[in-house]
Amino acid sequence: MHPRSVLLPATLAVCAGLFSACGSISTTSDANRLEVLATDNHLVAVAYRAQGKSEGACIHKIRTHAIASDRDAAQCISDGLTASGLEAAIGRLHRHVLDIGKGHSEACGKATTHLASIVAQEQRYIHASQEDLARLDAQAYSDDGMRAGEAAAREGAPTTAVLRECADG
Repeated sequence: MHPRSVLLPATLAVCAGLFSACGSISTTSDANRLEVLATDNHLVAVAYRAQGKSEGACIHKIRTHAIASDRDAAQCISDGLTASGLEAAIGRLHRHVLDIGKGHSEACGKATTHLASIVAQEQRYIHASQEDLARLDAQAYSDDGMRAGEAAAREGAPTTAVLRECADG
């Protein structure tokens, strides 16, 4: 098996996971009352799309042999992940979710704490993906990318709870 052939299937699996997660995290419900949350969700979705587009360009380069080594493939993907601003966008969402819960009702605080916990998991997995790429660990990259997508997919109901519990605060 060619060395870069291990990275390609892992990359495709992560790409699929991230695209499925993207739809579940972009929400416009109650955007007027919690505009920051809606804006942050949108910016995370935009960053996921930018990362996916960049990753697709790297896959194209691998397929056309413009990238010939695992190290170059990992660097291409890592550069795209960094350029997408995904980790920073998720970090902003996390901070703003916590801020929404400050000084509001106990129910609002619980809802924001729960959502913030899931968002923090997502951010940790994206950060770990960068480290996986630096180590050229395709399997770990795939696993962490899928876990990030799974975390993002779990944000829907907690986001709705935040909107419901914090809208009056």
